[in-house]
Amino acid sequence: MSASAQQQQQQQQQQQQQGAPGGAQHPYAPHLEWSLLAIGQIMRCLHGLQAPDMLLGPIAPLAPAFEMDAVERALRSGGERDAAKKSEEDAGTIAGTNHAALRYWMRSIREGAYMVLSYAAQGVGAPLWLNQRLAAALPQDLAAYVESMDERHIRILLRHAVTPLVTHCPVAVRPPWLLPVFSVLLPNMHRRLTDGWARVAASGGSAADGATPAPAAPQQQQQQQQQAPEQDAAQQRRLSDEVVAESVLRDASREYMALLAR
Repeated sequence: MSASAQQQQQQQQQQQQQGAPGGAQHPYAPHLEWSLLAIGQIMRCLHGLQAPDMLLGPIAPLAPAFEMDAVERALRSGGERDAAKKSEEDAGTIAGTNHAALRYWMRSIREGAYMVLSYAAQGVGAPLWLNQRLAAALPQDLAAYVESMDERHIRILLRHAVTPLVTHCPVAVRPPWLLPVFSVLLPNMHRRLTDGWARVAASGGSAADGATPAPAAPQQQQQQQQQAPEQDAAQQRRLSDEVVAESVLRDASREYMALLAR
């Protein structure tokens, strides 16, 4: 980093510690504690819904709401985006009573909570960083149930919540604000990415084994022809799942590497 860039970064940190320009209090400062404590609990609750004892227990009928929507899947797998978008539009809005509506509602609440936290970290300054109640609660809430999140959620968490927190947190208060997050996040991401890329590497050579099947009897050939469409569809679905999973894993890896480079 050049000397001018370092000087600019130091000036930004000084401004963050001082709060609003000219010594004026940031308009959000009086509302920090009551609002962010509530937002932290909302984040914790939404994170906890992905825990196995919830998805396989009390909210099992709602599990499809936690799956990837058809539009994102089409974008990642090269499918028909317009058809997927039409199917999602037909499902309704967040005011609906189906899985798609619940998915959009939860995503809106979760990402809205992350963005409020990011906004506070970027602009409020000392009233945020020196608040002991917030320092004791928010990092814990942010890292809650990380082990239960899928890669799509991890990517959003890193991009919109953790990275802004790390970027703007003053050096003097990093231990209480960042250690609770990193003590959970770093080991989890190491295991997650190691296992994920190992699966990608293992699946790469599974399709070509070089074996040539023996000729089938006429009756078997007829059965195979009847089963071929179903088998082709299953094969296409499996390949699509692999493409989507690798795409999501790549995005999560990219966000994590960007965080570590801060």
